[in-house]
Amino acid sequence: MIIVTGSSTIDYAPDHGAYIPWITPLPNGCFIAGQHVGSGLGANNCRIEIPGSPDGRQWNNEGIIADQCSSYSYRMPQKHALPDGRLLMTATRFACSDVQLFDTESEALQQPQILPVELPTDRYNANGADMLLQLRHSRWMYPFETWKPEGYCGPPDQKAGALFSSNDGQTWDE
Repeated sequence: MIIVTGSSTIDYAPDHGAYIPWITPLPNGCFIAGQHVGSGLGANNCRIEIPGSPDGRQWNNEGIIADQCSSYSYRMPQKHALPDGRLLMTATRFACSDVQLFDTESEALQQPQILPVELPTDRYNANGADMLLQLRHSRWMYPFETWKPEGYCGPPDQKAGALFSSNDGQTWDE
């Protein structure tokens, strides 16, 4: 069980870290969250856990999306309650390798698998940032940010952008 402490942090099992929880209130007054868990914030073994809560204080793990046997590692799961009652989750996915997803020494981020963003890959990679927005019935906006890829020697050249879909996220052509 997860318990929200007085410092408003989520405590969890001591054998792994739980990072960047994204809590979504549901119409029935309950809460659902998503967090990536693994041996470290930038670890290459992160999976998504889905805690649920009836009151926002007591949490139970409702399941795992992508277990540790997966060939992918995930970061920053975010759930979105759409106006029609559906829940939508986005996350940044990385192919597993023997290196960390984020290198704190070089500040390099491994190349995530994200919606197609056309950027010079020798200088930038992109990962999800902030929440997906439903602008109109079938029109969505997916914000992203850039970071420096592994092998780039300069400082991070962080930028923000967005992709747009006019068909409920089936294609992202803007």
